[in-house]
Formats: sequence, structure tokens, C-alpha cells
Amino acid sequence: MTTPSPRTPTPLPYAMVAGLLLLFLYVWPLLLSAPLTDPDEGLHAAIAQSMVERGDLVVPHFLDQPFLDKPILYFWAQAASLTSFGMNPAAVRLPGLLFAVLGVMTTGWLASALFGASVGWLSAICYATLAVPFALAQAPVHDIALVPFVNLALLAFWRYGERDASPLHVVAAGVVLGLSVLTKGLAGIAVVGVAFGLMLVISRRVTVRLIVGGLAALVIAGLVAAPWYMAMETREPGYLQYYFVSRHLMGFATTTQPHGNQPWWYYLPILIGGGLPWVLYVSRDPISSAPIRRDTASLTWCWMIGGLVVLSVAGSKLVTYALPLFPPMAMLAARAWSRALDQAESDRRVLTRARVHTLIFAALAAALPWAIRADGVDVGLPASIVFGIASLAWLYVWQSIPTQPLGWTWRRLALGTGATYALTLVMLAPAEAQAHSALELATQLNRSPRLPDTVFVVGERIGSVVFYLRPELRQSLEASRFQTVGAEEAVARATADDLIVVPKKVLSRAGNPFAVWSGPRMSAGRFELFVPPRPLPVVARREQ
Repeated sequence: MTTPSPRTPTPLPYAMVAGLLLLFLYVWPLLLSAPLTDPDEGLHAAIAQSMVERGDLVVPHFLDQPFLDKPILYFWAQAASLTSFGMNPAAVRLPGLLFAVLGVMTTGWLASALFGASVGWLSAICYATLAVPFALAQAPVHDIALVPFVNLALLAFWRYGERDASPLHVVAAGVVLGLSVLTKGLAGIAVVGVAFGLMLVISRRVTVRLIVGGLAALVIAGLVAAPWYMAMETREPGYLQYYFVSRHLMGFATTTQPHGNQPWWYYLPILIGGGLPWVLYVSRDPISSAPIRRDTASLTWCWMIGGLVVLSVAGSKLVTYALPLFPPMAMLAARAWSRALDQAESDRRVLTRARVHTLIFAALAAALPWAIRADGVDVGLPASIVFGIASLAWLYVWQSIPTQPLGWTWRRLALGTGATYALTLVMLAPAEAQAHSALELATQLNRSPRLPDTVFVVGERIGSVVFYLRPELRQSLEASRFQTVGAEEAVARATADDLIVVPKKVLSRAGNPFAVWSGPRMSAGRFELFVPPRPLPVVARREQ
């Protein structure tokens, strides 16, 4: 039995590092007292809450209106969690964090199948600590659930392409693709098709068997997803036209749909900045004479670059759409580290990038409290001191890198990155969430026996306030009860039985019509509430 090199961590440290990161980054957040944030987290929570209270598991609703913009699977997961654990933020976030953990695990599983067990562990650790996947897991969106389905579909197709493949791999691919359709429509099929299809073309491995297997998987995916989509079409005629034509086709081909009018390079800074710190280590594999080695590298590059091109060409662009492109980035970074750890001598390129890694996180640790404070959140002196110490710790790692084994450097980079994120969760995230939540607005509304006739919210989408309302108040909600409007429209339309809700940031802008407000007003957290005055009674003149 060969004794491991002192520069190469053994599988046990890999497992320990991965376990610690999952515990502190994806389990611990459930214990934090951070309220739901707006707009998306609160919106999705209110929709899942409505499903539970209405007993309707087919059509999602918001403000008593069908919500047609997202498929059902993530809402099902949230509704199940709320039913099991109660109407609280932890129950809302639990499904998203579980899907994020599945994303970490399936990234490692797929990387292990492609590159070996060591790269699998490294890939899981890298993906768990990529900036954008980690951040979006804390206030989960539907796309977070798409990642494990894409990973599993690619794994199934990869296994089907091997000599000892089984038809069950096609069945597995079809089932997870069907679940992806129930999560984000055709997005998962597009990512998998581009990644695996491009790899087959580049490697000249296209065969009739693989084409038939792919078509069979699509049929199975349709069978898995069709029952809910047909039920939706029955309940809401025209839904299929709206979702697959207006939202998918027109969203891809034009900029007329939501999230349009972004520049073609929109995703480049997201992948680079959101891929920190491990994007620093992404590099091309040395050319291998073994076809299987070439194909594994081709798959990861086709996945990341092909997906980036497709997303960039699309008319509608949003940060969350890029989530399925981060697993191949983690795998490519893990490959670079694996090669370096296997070498007898330290890889100078990896060491140089490791030192850049430490300097970036030293700067981030020092700047984070000030950045949060600039957003209007008071984080306090203790947080600034703790993050200052964290910055100095990063500088210590920076100066130690040239004299330490590469395995030592790897473990400290991974754990240090996770520790910086964990500090952010504990010391900064609750206050930041409070600054983007409507919890205190709901608390103020809950003090009244009934809601105002209309609540005009100036310049902000409504979400979490609905989740936090008393059940009897939620029962009176309808689409016209909460309206997002401009400041001038709110002043012009509001009557004495209405309420105008204005974020305090809006009040600081010059020229807002509330600067000369003469009616009653009160404060509710980050909102200022304006009560329109009642008109003076008209006294009829007595005829002389």
C-alpha cells in the first residue's frame, strides 16, 4: 500500500472538510433569526403558504390570483415543508437548502464518475463554496432545484454512453429531466442537450443508439411532467401557450419578456465574480491520448461555454438562470487542484492563484461590514472587529503559502472560504435580511382588525408581507388589495380608507411628493406609512 504524499490530502480530510462546510453553510442557516426577504423569497413563500391554506396543489396562487410564471415542483417542496414544520422562515428555506446540498452532492458524484473519487470530493467542496450558488441557496429560488437534476441527467447520459450501459440509464435521465421540466420548464433540457450534444459532436461519438436513447429520455420526461401541465391547462385555459410560447420561446428570441434588454455580456461578470474563489483555478487539462479523458474534459467545457453562449443569446437574462453553469466550473477548478496535489513538486501556477485567492478574501473580509453599512444597515462595531481579524487571518495564510505543503494550503483555502461565508451568515445576514423584509410592515398591519381597502406600495414588489399577515387578514386578500405604484399615482389615487407604504430609501430622493405630506404618518421598520386625510365635510348653505 502506497503512503500518501504529505502534499496530498487523503479522502478522510476531504470528507471532513465537505461535512463541515455543509453543516455551517447549508444547515446552520436554518437556526438563524433572519426574516424572509423581498421580492422573490417572500413571494414564493406566500404562494406555497396559499397552496397549503387553500388545499390546492395544482394551481399556485398569489393574492387570490393564479400565479403562472413558475412551474410547480419547488412550490410543492415548500408546501410540504410548511405543512410539516409550520409557517415559519426555516420551513420556507429548508427545501432550497436541501436542493443546494443535493447540488453539492451530485456535482461531486458526477465529477467522481468523470475524473475519479479525489476530483469528486474536491468538486463538491468547490461548488459548496462558490459565491453565487452559496448566496442564492440562502434565499432560495427555483433555479437552485434545477442544478441537481441537470447533474443527474448528465451523469445518466454519460453512463449510457459507456460500453456496459443499461437502458435504465435512459429511464433515469428521462425521470430527472421530467422533474427539471416541473421545476423550470425547458431550461434543464436545454442545458443538458447543449452540454452532452456538443461533447458528442466534438468527440465524434454521435451514434444512432445515443440519438435513440436521447429521444426516449425526452419521451419519458414528457410523461413525467405532462400530468401537472395538462391539469394546469384544464384549470387555466391558455396556460401552455403562455408558459411555453410567451415565456420560453419569446423570452429566448426577444427582449419583450421580463428581464430583457440586458447586454450580451451580462453573464460574463456573473460567472467570473460569482465563481470566486475557484474560478481563479479553472484551466485547460493537458492533452491526453486517452479518448475517455478527452471526452470528460470536453463535457465540462461544452457544458460551461455552450451554456454561457445559449444564455447570452437569449433575450431574457437573470442572475439565477446561470446557476446550472457553476458545477462544471467547480469540476475544472478541482481538476487543476487534483493535478497540483498529485505532483511531487508544487505547481507554481496554483500557488500564485492561491495567493491571489487569499488577497481577494482578505479584502472582502475587511470591506464587507462597510459595504453592508453603505446599504443602510447598522452592523455594529463587533462585526467590524471580527471581520478585521478574519482579514488578518487571510493575510497570514497568504504569507505562509510558499513555505507550506500544498495540501495544507488547500485545506486552509477551503475552510477559510467557508469560515468567511459562515461569519457573514451569522453577523451580517440577519440585519441585511431585516433591511429587505416586510416583516415589520406586516406586524403593523396585524395590529388592526381589518386591512385598509387598498395598500399602495411605492416602487416595490410585495411578497413577505403577505406571508406574515394574520390568517384572517390573508383570507380577505385579492389582487386589488395590494398594488405596486409610483409615488405620484399613490398620492393621486389614495382615499381615506387606503394606506400608502413608502420605503424610506424612496423618501430620501429629491422631489418625492411626500416631503410636504400633511396627513398622519407612522414608521414600520424600513417603511414609512402614510394615511390619506379624510376630506372635510361639506356643509350645505342655507338659502336666504
